Amino acid sequence: RRSVRNVTDNNDATMAADQDIWLLITAHPDDESMFFIPTLRNLLCLDCKNESNDSQKPNIHLLCLSNGDYRDVSDGPVRTKELYKACSLIGIDGSKSS
Repeated sequence: RRSVRNVTDNNDATMAADQDIWLLITAHPDDESMFFIPTLRNLLCLDCKNESNDSQKPNIHLLCLSNGDYRDVSDGPVRTKELYKACSLIGIDGSKSS
């Protein structure tokens, strides 16, 4: 876990806010769902009754080391789409997944 400062460019002043950035590394598509849902739910506070400010939510990135084409090369694109869909449902921005 690492806390960084997110700074916006402004000629007169800079606005900064602390934000937690997390990187989840998985070996295969669907590992994020099969093994890490409880952790991700806690990080994203999906079970919280009170909605917190989005700026306080952690910035979560996902790096999947394969595309899931172990049986057939044609499985890769399908599994990749499923990975992005799962991330969307979990609450991870698809642009932060690869």
